[in-house]
Amino acid sequence: MADIKPVFGSSTAITITLASLATGSARQSAAWDWSQWLDILISLRLQGGASGVAATGVVDVYVFATTDSTNYTGSAGASDAAITLLAPTDLIFLGRSFLNGNAQIRKEGPWSLASVFGGTLPASGGIVLVNATGAALDATESNHVKTWQGVRNQVV
Repeated sequence: MADIKPVFGSSTAITITLASLATGSARQSAAWDWSQWLDILISLRLQGGASGVAATGVVDVYVFATTDSTNYTGSAGASDAAITLLAPTDLIFLGRSFLNGNAQIRKEGPWSLASVFGGTLPASGGIVLVNATGAALDATESNHVKTWQGVRNQVV
């Protein structure tokens, strides 16, 4: 009898510019194709700015998606860009990074995208990060690592 086991794709960079993202600001990633995966795992490593991060500082992570590759949820588009969130937002909350100290580095995830969509991924989408740390994020883009990894089943 054949067994089914998960197979993990390569870790791939998410296109989203976070250098100096101001507190109170939001940024969306470029959308990417999810259609060949059963799940996608999101991992982040974020770095706070040099000073001013609040004791309760967080970066909230949301997901936007589409089934037609044109109309995305939450007023999102297909490109790495600033985004103004609708109030209330129809983005799906994915997770939170607690950057509660000056220049602190936090690794978060992996978070499962399929889990927030009830087990089935839409055709494509991306993530939105909202900086609520009380200060801008670190100014060096390479200090922020944003990756995704696809998961699919394989018969063995």
